[in-house]
Parts: sequence; structure tokens; C-alpha cells
Amino acid sequence: MKKPLLLAITAALFFTAAQGLRAEEIVKNDLIPVKIYIASHDDVYKFNALGVNIEELREGYIETRITRVKYDELTSLGWKVEPREEERADPKIISEYHGYNWITVLLDSIHAAHPGITKKISYGKSYNGHDLWAFLITSQPDSILNKAEVRLAGNIHGDEVVGTEMLLGIMDSLTNFYDSVPEITDLVNTREIWFIPTLNPDGNLAGVRYNGHNEDLNRDFPVPDGGTNNGFVADIEPETQAFINYWSSKRVVLSLNYHGGALVANYPWDYTLVRCPDDLLAREVSLGYARLNTPMYTETYDYDNDGLADSGVVDGADWYVVRGSLQDWSYHATSGLDVTVECSVNKTPPKNQLPTFWNDNRNSLMYFIRQAGWGLQGIVTDSLTGLPINWASVVPFGIDKPVYTDTIGDYHRMLMTDQYDLIFTAVGYHEKWASDIRVKIDSVTNLDMQLAPILITGIVSDSAGGIPIPGALVEIVGLRSDTTDSTGVYLMRWNQDDHYSLKASAAGYTTVIYDSLKFENDSTINFSLSTDSGVAGKPGVNVFITRLEQPFPNPGRSEVHIRYQLAAAGPAVLEIYDISGRRIKSLPQGSVPAGAVRTFTWDGSDQSGKNVPAGVYFCRLAAGGMTKIRRMIMLK
Repeated sequence: MKKPLLLAITAALFFTAAQGLRAEEIVKNDLIPVKIYIASHDDVYKFNALGVNIEELREGYIETRITRVKYDELTSLGWKVEPREEERADPKIISEYHGYNWITVLLDSIHAAHPGITKKISYGKSYNGHDLWAFLITSQPDSILNKAEVRLAGNIHGDEVVGTEMLLGIMDSLTNFYDSVPEITDLVNTREIWFIPTLNPDGNLAGVRYNGHNEDLNRDFPVPDGGTNNGFVADIEPETQAFINYWSSKRVVLSLNYHGGALVANYPWDYTLVRCPDDLLAREVSLGYARLNTPMYTETYDYDNDGLADSGVVDGADWYVVRGSLQDWSYHATSGLDVTVECSVNKTPPKNQLPTFWNDNRNSLMYFIRQAGWGLQGIVTDSLTGLPINWASVVPFGIDKPVYTDTIGDYHRMLMTDQYDLIFTAVGYHEKWASDIRVKIDSVTNLDMQLAPILITGIVSDSAGGIPIPGALVEIVGLRSDTTDSTGVYLMRWNQDDHYSLKASAAGYTTVIYDSLKFENDSTINFSLSTDSGVAGKPGVNVFITRLEQPFPNPGRSEVHIRYQLAAAGPAVLEIYDISGRRIKSLPQGSVPAGAVRTFTWDGSDQSGKNVPAGVYFCRLAAGGMTKIRRMIMLK
């Protein structure tokens, strides 16, 4: 992805004149490979606003591709722009390394030799129709087990090939020494280790950076802020979409993607100078890789231009901003920490140097695989059934980044050494806290958790005499239903992920519907049905209830949204209390009509307008002689 300022590439062979390129030589909308000279590192932060995507950062200039229109615009603004020759890997070197076709055969060969610990899958196709191979090494590869998942990928830029060779090297070690080296046996037995030797088969086969559609795949992913990336092609590429589709459903704990052209471990964020929620952890994990790679750890180049030694690591945007990188999407969308490892200053060094690169990276790769399973782990289950809960979230207080359980209820969360308060949540369940949990970055803390389902219950009775109605049908419309027992009681689980209607019907009675309900806690809803001359389940008038929903997002960082509804029209007041019970803000809502769902946003300020400190707060709704209270967390 990125390269240091210290490499000077051969001067452009098709340089025409200092004034620019002749119009007859270049089609207006073609992308022209150019150098744009910079006066200082601060200039790199100007290019995003100019609509220029930095491909490489060199000593005194950047490399990119721009249209003739952009070329003229930049020169008119005073930038010195020169055409350049694009780097292209020597096809002979590519073939002497291990290109896509050879890799395809190799993966089949490894699986044939080690079928008990390997699996090969295609998760999609490239622009030119080549399979995107992912290769799993783990014991019992066809079973879903409680293991931390780690993903090791390379070659997203087709001409950056050293990382691919490192991946093939560690795959060879893990398979051939599985039965003889205890450390390897343990890692294969306790981790799901996924390999993607080439993320860009088209570029690999052509020996160029881009895919078959002339797109830089590491500028093609969705950006966490929802804005545009800096890809050359407007639509998302098939390689990117296939990656997103497949890996969004998995729970990768830690991943790296290899690049070439520099010697540094680059961690999120790439798209912004704001630090990611796991900034300290991301830096420490990156340092862990670099410490075991002596050339990387002792690299003297100042990547972030702060005048200090980097020890082989850098925050992505401190180096230069990239919008649309794989690592930013992976961390943002899947909560899996992803590190970009630039493993070679020369993209394609002579093949006789590969043993040296292997020696430099072997221990770092072993560390990386091991690290994915350290920290906090456990299984989250249903307290009533004992069954695992999928997609339960685990959030350390103060770190606004959840991880999620897998289909068997297991979770794995890397954390810095410290004591943590943790909140466990899942759709349809009560949240649960665990306090003062000691976690170490270099060992495992086990913490299993049971969550209690949210239940809704009540009695269905005759409106005339209050007599319970057995056999009445109560439905959470579109979700589930229950039939009342001999005492008229029903009991069902509630899903708090959306609004639902609750309906009760019985033969000879008018149906009653409580519309647009959403509960975060156990609730009791009784139904009183009126007789209807023996006509079964005839629709009746909807009935509203007073409710206060759980504020969202929760935890919140700068603001939270509070949604409520009243059973009867009238005045309502929202109040915010701190954990000591002190009222810190009153929010009169005026007169609110019955059944209207209202949303109010609290900006985290007290009555005087000052921002409140991080902590636990309570929201109280008072209306029609009733009160409802919900707890929320404010992060700062």
C-alpha cells in the first residue's frame, strides 16, 4: 500500500516537457502516471481535498495517476507535476517467484498432503474471472469450534509479491511440522488460520499494481465515515465485494495484509488523523510484529515526520491519508484488528534474498497467529436453555468497539493488560455487566456469560367479568405466538431489535392490538377482550401504552437518542440523573399526542450546558402519572 520517502525510482521515460503533456499524446480522460513534487510532509494532507489519491510517497514527491484535466488543474495551482514510468514487476521475476497459477496448484497439493488440517475455498472471482482463494489451516477444518480466527493476506497490489512468499513459507511450516513441533501443534489446534496468498489475481498475473479493471483495490473499500473513497473506478470491484460478502460473516480477531515498498507495520486508521478506539492495542500488536523483525524494528526512517524513531510502526494517517483501505474497512465493519505490514523496501527483490526475508518475518508471523488467541475469551449462552447466543456483543467500558460471538457462542477479544468492566448484550436479552476483570495481553482470561432473555407476559381476560380466557392466541406479529393456559396467562420471548405489534384474539371476542411496541426489559401486558356475538377474532381498536425505550447508541460518545410513546395525550417530561441520583437536566417535552413515537436527542450536557463526565446515567420519563426509567452509558 505505502512506501517510504527514501526510494527514488527511475525518472519517467515518457517525460515530454516541463510545461506538461501535449494534448494529442494523451487522451483527455486517460489516467496519466505522474510525480507531484511536495515541499514538506504537510503537503500530503492537501491532496485529499484536491481529489488526488496518493499511491506512493517518495522523497520529495508523491506518485499517483490523474486525468489530463486534473494535470492541468494542478499545474495551474502551482504544483510541479511530471509524467513518470509506472513500475512493473519483471515477468521473469514473477514466474521465478510463485504466481497465481502456481499458487492454485500449490494449495491443492498442500490440501492433498494434509487433508485433516486444511481446507481450500473460493470466496469469489476477480474482474478477469480468476478464483479468489482462501486457505484454512486448523485441526478439524470442517467443524465449528471455539477457536480464535486470524487472517493473513497478501498481494492486494499485484506487483508487491514478497509477502505472498512469506505466507507460503508459514503455510509450509504449519502443515509439515504440525505433528513434530509442539508450538505449531498448539497453534493449529487452537486457532483458525486463514491465508489469502493473493487478493489480486489479475494484478499478480500481469505484474502490475491494479486489478483487471485498472483499479487500486486498496482504495476500493467503503470508508468508515461513509464518504467517498479515492478509487479510480466509480463502482466497487468484484474482488472487493466478494471479500466484504465473505468476511463480514466471520469473526476474525486479528489480521494482516502484506504490502511492499517500505519496512513498517501500519495500523488503523488510514482515513483520518483521529485515533481508532483500540489505538494503544493496535500499536502494541504492530510493535510485537516489528520487534521480532530486526530490520523493521531498527528502521531509521521517520514515517510520521514527528522527529522521533518509529520502531517499525506508524499510524496510517500520520504517514499519509488513504481512503478506502482494506484495514480500515475490516476494523470498522467486522471489529477485527487489521495491520498493514510493509515487508520489503524493494517490491520484487532478487529471489536469492527471499530466505533473508523469511528469516526476518518467520517469528513475527508466529507471534501474530499466537496473539489472536490472547486476551479475553469465553462463551455466551442463554440462561434458560443453555444454548449459545450468536452475535452477542462484548464491549469493554471506555473502548467503544464491540466484538461479537460466533454461532457456537464463543468470543475472543484482545485487550491491553488492565482491569476492565465489560457489558454483554444481545438482541432479545437483558444486558449484563462483569466488573473488574483482569486481562493480560500475553495470556488468556476466560469469562463465560449467561444472558437472560427478555420476557413478555400477561393475562387475557373477559372485559365484562374479568374472567381469564384460556386458549386465547397472543402474537408478536410476524415473530412468534403463544396460547394462554387455564389461568389466561401467556409467556413469550421479546426481540428488542425493532418495533412489533402485540395481538390477542379468541373465539367470540374482538381482537385487541397494542401497536408499535419495543421493550428493553421484562414487561407485563394484559388484554381485556370484549365479546363480539360469537364472531372469532374480529379486529378491534388499537390500544397504546406508555413506554420509554433504551437510549441509543448505548454506550454513546457525544450524544444519545431517547425514544418514547404515551398511552394518552398530555404533557411529558424527560429528566437525566447521574448514578448518585442527582438530577442533572430536565427536558420538558410539551404536550404529546397518544401513540406518537417521539425521539429526543441528549447532547451530553447538564442544565448549565456543560458536558457531563463519562459514566452511567439514567433517563426518566414522567407522563400521565406514570414514570419509566432507562440506564445509559456516556463515553467521552
